[in-house]
Amino acid sequence: MKKITSLVLVTLLVCSLSISSVFADTNADQVEGKLFIETISEEEFVKDLAREKGISIEEARILNNQNTEKALYSRNKNSYLGIGTRGHTDKVYYKRAYKIYRLNSDVSAEIGAKFKVLNSAGNKEILETCGNPYTRKAAGASIVDWEELSVYTDPAGNYPTQSVTVLGCGYFYFEIDNGASVGFDLAGFSASGSTSTTTTYTSRTMDLQLDVDASDL
Repeated sequence: MKKITSLVLVTLLVCSLSISSVFADTNADQVEGKLFIETISEEEFVKDLAREKGISIEEARILNNQNTEKALYSRNKNSYLGIGTRGHTDKVYYKRAYKIYRLNSDVSAEIGAKFKVLNSAGNKEILETCGNPYTRKAAGASIVDWEELSVYTDPAGNYPTQSVTVLGCGYFYFEIDNGASVGFDLAGFSASGSTSTTTTYTSRTMDLQLDVDASDL
């Protein structure tokens, strides 16, 4: 009898661990309201540009250089630096900025974008964004998916600029077997459909906003 009891307990423990892994938070240390900034390489920026434009890496590298020169032309055309030239202290580099929005204690979304930045003697300007800005799931159970409805930047193309706002929206959804325990916070979700075997839950629509100032980068 003791052997049978032990076997049952072990089986329950294994099942419990399996269920926990299904509902595990993918990134529990994210903080809503904080602006996250990461340095990215020029190569990553160029690869994203190639994907966005449907061109080769080499073509994207040439285009990236041309875009930089155009931005410098716009910035310097009325200055002593001359058209399309850089000052001795000018430095071009690349950053990714993103922000986290929580639906509830377990589920959150991320909005972000990648930027090319010019630092000229401590004065920073955003030269351009790379590829499309994005929204995606930042944390939540593996069965929870994110549906992006829209995302865009403001201004859309007036560069160089001192600030950029990225606006996006979307919602979370998941499907689960009827009678199964969800295992995570359902605040913000409501049942949106069902069959004889499953129920679909959909979250409220989340509005996301990322405000980036050149000085942040």
